[in-house]
Amino acid sequence: MGESEERGGGALEAAFEKAKRAGLTLSAHFELTRRCNLRCRHCYVCGGDERREMSTEQVFRALDVLADSGTLFVTFTGGEPLVRRDFFEIAERAAEKNFAVRIFTNGTLIDEAAADRIAALNPLEVGISVYGATAETHDGITMSPGSFEKSVAAARALLGRGVTVTVKSVIMKPNFGEYGALIDMAVEMGAKYVFDATVFPRDDGGREPLELRLDDDMLWETLRDDRLTGRKPGKPAPDVCRGPVCDLSTATAGISPEGDIFPCLQLRKRVGNINEIGRLGDVRDAWMDIISGLTRETENEKRYNCEYKKYCARCPGLAELEDGSATGPSQWACRAARLRAKAKME
Repeated sequence: MGESEERGGGALEAAFEKAKRAGLTLSAHFELTRRCNLRCRHCYVCGGDERREMSTEQVFRALDVLADSGTLFVTFTGGEPLVRRDFFEIAERAAEKNFAVRIFTNGTLIDEAAADRIAALNPLEVGISVYGATAETHDGITMSPGSFEKSVAAARALLGRGVTVTVKSVIMKPNFGEYGALIDMAVEMGAKYVFDATVFPRDDGGREPLELRLDDDMLWETLRDDRLTGRKPGKPAPDVCRGPVCDLSTATAGISPEGDIFPCLQLRKRVGNINEIGRLGDVRDAWMDIISGLTRETENEKRYNCEYKKYCARCPGLAELEDGSATGPSQWACRAARLRAKAKME
């Protein structure tokens, strides 16, 4: 269980390792907007201002910078990316530049015509957020009646056009009792699924979403569920350790609606603005200064090297938001690591 996989296996895994060694940014998560047509109870994204978003032409130039920097994968996310009136202009420009395009969406704005245009992009993947196996549960989380029906209809419409669809969900107290049925629904549709139990504070520091986090008994159950852990029958679950800072942040960039560049969208440490550079290499020194600061041998880093290290999927961005320090202990990571270790010992 964890965040949507950025890397697969084999050749793609090797490409990411090579990109890290060469100092290249292989993938970019492009937050086109913070605006959304839903009001999800757990969402960490604070409301956006359309007037501060990059213009269509600025986004086109940003795509040129990414292409010139050797970036191959672009994920369009938000907020809800389809609320931008120019979304298809942007996505089609990315496809024309031969990026492997992924779209993360709630699906509610995808009608038959939109499904046709998305299929024409030949996207690598469309991730659709679904938060329950029933309308009552899903719509209760999105606080938007009718959203379940629209999201599921979008998934089916895209699958019917041969698009790879991943059902994405956050497992929380309100939907814990339905995650198994949601897996079954995704499989029945022919979709992939990626579920995570990590609930983030809001970007502005608001802690209201944390009330939705699973309690220990619930989290324990998910960590023992082979459908979520990737564990093969008769074999232990794989280790999840990714170091004091996720190594993807050296080969993957986060880009805000205003064009600010971050090591990732959870680690909001600005290294520059994509409107002001020619290539991502122009801000590489500042980027690596941040990464080295997070991995330097300090008292906090030593504290990370505890008995549960190999079970720890610590996110420095989450640690900073929730606990006040990107280099200090993460309450959520420590809690999950202890339970993950216990589950693996069974």
